[in-house]
Amino acid sequence: MKRTIKIVVIGIIKKQNLYLLTKRRDKKSTKSPYHGLWQLPGGELEFGESVTHALTREIQEELGIQIEVVSILPTIRHQVRNNSWHGVFICFLCRMRNEKEPIKLNHEASEFNWFTLDQVRKLNKLYLTDQMVEEAESGVNQPR
Repeated sequence: MKRTIKIVVIGIIKKQNLYLLTKRRDKKSTKSPYHGLWQLPGGELEFGESVTHALTREIQEELGIQIEVVSILPTIRHQVRNNSWHGVFICFLCRMRNEKEPIKLNHEASEFNWFTLDQVRKLNKLYLTDQMVEEAESGVNQPR
């Protein structure tokens, strides 16, 4: 079995006290354990990209919006799935450049919504989502 390590950039997009999450649509199968879970937008770094370029590209692809990176969260997280995929997650606190810009989902998500931290805690979501949003909420790197 081939094992891969991936650098994953995550955008924690905040508007006032709300966080933008998308409902995952699994590319391979609706039977995937990750299909239908809420998640923060982001994706894998491509060869030769900076992490901020990867993040802005992923957000543009997934949501059709432009973002501004406010800060990087200091905690680097990781997760191993099925003993074959190891993701190293770098999280950024972001805001939309234009809050009136419409969000246009691509094939990777079936819906999006804005949630408070308390609402995020109650969602059926991907692993680590709570910790990422809680760190953003903690005030360590709040938008100006």
